[in-house]
Amino acid sequence: MAFVLANLLVYFAGWSTVFWVYTFGAVGLVVFALHQFRLPARRRSHVEWRSAQWIVPWLAGLAVISWQGRYASTPSTVFGIALNPQNHLPDWWDLAIVAAFSSIVYAWAVSVSLSSAKVRAAIAELAAEAAVD
Repeated sequence: MAFVLANLLVYFAGWSTVFWVYTFGAVGLVVFALHQFRLPARRRSHVEWRSAQWIVPWLAGLAVISWQGRYASTPSTVFGIALNPQNHLPDWWDLAIVAAFSSIVYAWAVSVSLSSAKVRAAIAELAAEAAVD
């Protein structure tokens, strides 16, 4: 339920806010990737891609829903780029779509999550690394 409510808050923020948050998130991802690339292989962060497979479709889906929705942000034009929602989703249907989409993504994320044993092993590895530093 908290995941659905968080996604509703993202939707209510408006399309231009979602666009800019995603833009800066993408910039941060590029900076992170460049940082990881420059590190020696043994020090790079390990990403469990199977467990992260739901993230890109989730972000893309929220972006499309926000763009097709009815909530605008202020200002709706930034650097000459008009970021107005399309207002194609009628009242209440938009909320139902966000809730249904969020529930499906949540179920998917839970189904591909790491096992408890892998989580405990990762925590132990980080704790050991922190103790050395």
